[in-house]
Amino acid sequence: MGFDTGQRTIQVGVGKGRAGKGGIQKVNVTSGASLLAAETILQSAIVEAGSLYKNGQGVRVFAAGKVAANGNDKLVKMYAGASEIFSTGTVAGNDVQWFIEAYIFRTAVDVQLAFARGVLEGGTYSVIRTALTLDDGADITITIKGTAATADSDITGEILTVETLAAP
Repeated sequence: MGFDTGQRTIQVGVGKGRAGKGGIQKVNVTSGASLLAAETILQSAIVEAGSLYKNGQGVRVFAAGKVAANGNDKLVKMYAGASEIFSTGTVAGNDVQWFIEAYIFRTAVDVQLAFARGVLEGGTYSVIRTALTLDDGADITITIKGTAATADSDITGEILTVETLAAP
């Protein structure tokens, strides 16, 4: 299939080239709450297969939520596939917020590097580097999990976004 520009015919859909694109890929604003003493999925989103199709291609993931107004211990984690890429550490937050932001970039076929940062207010702000070996030709699930030591619904996930970052 092609089209004529008046001077030459341009073929469409016959090559393997890809245009770099960036922008929000997924948004999850469905709230999820923790269950007592069990690591519970608060929210999840999919990085679509092929999103990391060349070296330097990446995604930015942002998650945020709140914790209940009590002094109970709480812990929030972010996973890429089955790999933990960030943990807030256990914090006895009282009616405060949390956030995690991660950048995941492909460095070779099925090899990625993640840098994640975040905090559960009252805890320590930190940055974590994680080497990953995820199949970048398949969907990659990003999961936010919470563990509440004392009561159900102590942790709530309120927003999770996945944004594609165009490679140079």
